[in-house]
Amino acid sequence: MAWQAGTERRFMQGARGALDLYDPLNLSVNLLWYKQSGITGADTDPVSTWADEGNLVGGGLDFTQASTLRPTVNATGAPNGGKSILFDGINHWLTTGTDASVAADMHVFMVIKQVSWTNLDRIMDGRTGSFNIRQYNAVPPQVQIDFVAANNDATVGSWFLWEIQMDNESAPNVDAWFQVGNGTATTGTMSWAGTPPNGLRLGTDAFGGAKSNIEVCELMVFCGGLLTASERTATRNYFSNTFSVTV
Repeated sequence: MAWQAGTERRFMQGARGALDLYDPLNLSVNLLWYKQSGITGADTDPVSTWADEGNLVGGGLDFTQASTLRPTVNATGAPNGGKSILFDGINHWLTTGTDASVAADMHVFMVIKQVSWTNLDRIMDGRTGSFNIRQYNAVPPQVQIDFVAANNDATVGSWFLWEIQMDNESAPNVDAWFQVGNGTATTGTMSWAGTPPNGLRLGTDAFGGAKSNIEVCELMVFCGGLLTASERTATRNYFSNTFSVTV
């Protein structure tokens, strides 16, 4: 059975072989959703907007960028043969507006390929610098959440599902959890000093520096709470079936 990326409802293969209806907009945590189907334009066209089609702020917390800094469309770059967004690691990055709903409790799912690797290049951050996901520790090429002393192997040139969870129960300290594909998850504790992300930046840090050379084809950011174990499994199954990535 084929799945079309970006549709609001998909049938997923359940644990007992039954087809279960999966809709991330109906889970227990509100969502920012940047769909593959929302990547518009022809090959190499600049991306001015990647629309948010979630329900955290009623939709509309879009990724945008000024003309000289826009990443570009790769028309067949994604692992399912569809579109992805290519960041050149020199100029390109995207940013959302500011919204306090993008809170400390966060569960992120991202289909991503590192095109190249440079130590300390930033992949994603909050607008206020509350966290950043970065390339770190070159032997082998690894990635981590900054301030969390644990690294994840992430092969350059391959597509993976990255899953990141940040739990703010003990604020200002945040328990962080990070898994690349079906690799070993890493855990640690970071401090946000009581400052929530208040928005997102992709391909760079909160200040538009240390840009990364990556491709991304879909991103879900659940905010204000964490998914249950069954919701997490269903979400990983969606990404596995839609994008043919290892989870």
